[in-house]
Amino acid sequence: MKKLLLISVLATALTGCGDPAGDAKSVAVQFCDNIAEANFKMKDIANPDVINAFQGLHKMNMDMYKHNISNKINCSVTNVEEVNTEKSYKVSYENMNTVLVNFDEDSDSFKVQRQYQMTSNLF
Repeated sequence: MKKLLLISVLATALTGCGDPAGDAKSVAVQFCDNIAEANFKMKDIANPDVINAFQGLHKMNMDMYKHNISNKINCSVTNVEEVNTEKSYKVSYENMNTVLVNFDEDSDSFKVQRQYQMTSNLF
């Protein structure tokens, strides 16, 4: 019984040791999906400046946003590249601007920090 309890505790502890690149990718996909759906309530996963850039486009011309972004965006990740440290990743999509995802110490989670302009063919 003690061995079973020890194994359970170790298994639980190890599940907390996630794959940082996988976590960054997951946040990037969630961000991209929200952008496609024009859901800008995502301050828990993205820097407000990045959100505001897309929200501004949406407010400026909803039809253009729908035509050029919502209808064309492809959030399939094509590459996850570690940048400088183990807690910073450049995530590239099939058809969306590449984003930089950093680990945010304050929230203890990954967040999209910025997007690299002109890395997609949405427009």
